[in-house]
Amino acid sequence: MAMELFGGLGFLEEYAIARWHREALITPIWEEPSNIQALDFLETLMKLGSVDDVIDRIAAPLLGRDVPGGGDAVKRVRQEVTALRALPRPEAEWQSKSVLRTVADLAQAASLYRLAETAGERYEKLGQLYLSHFLDGQEYPSWAFYDSSIWGWM
Repeated sequence: MAMELFGGLGFLEEYAIARWHREALITPIWEEPSNIQALDFLETLMKLGSVDDVIDRIAAPLLGRDVPGGGDAVKRVRQEVTALRALPRPEAEWQSKSVLRTVADLAQAASLYRLAETAGERYEKLGQLYLSHFLDGQEYPSWAFYDSSIWGWM
């Protein structure tokens, strides 16, 4: 993202931050800027016959147990992906970054729930917060501030 803001000039400057960025083992340039990733994501979606299997695989930890809001989040992602695929190509390209962000949020919430299977209840609570905030658009509930297990204040 920083390279997009710099417009690539960070690779020409001799200041420390630009040099550190050049010398980093992995840079956004190697992984491609987020806009390019979104277009690659769209291209992949258009080639797939059905995206339900992909979404189910991403969301498996949410679907495999009774996760509050998990089913609704998966349904929303399916609807957004289906709507994206139905758009004319220029509009789909315009919307692909937003839909990719939603799919990434689903993957993050699912990853937290998967981590909870081995690392404990803290990650389930974090998954619940992530799911409700990023996929439901809700504010963080006040109980989260007072729950010491989330923040590690045992």
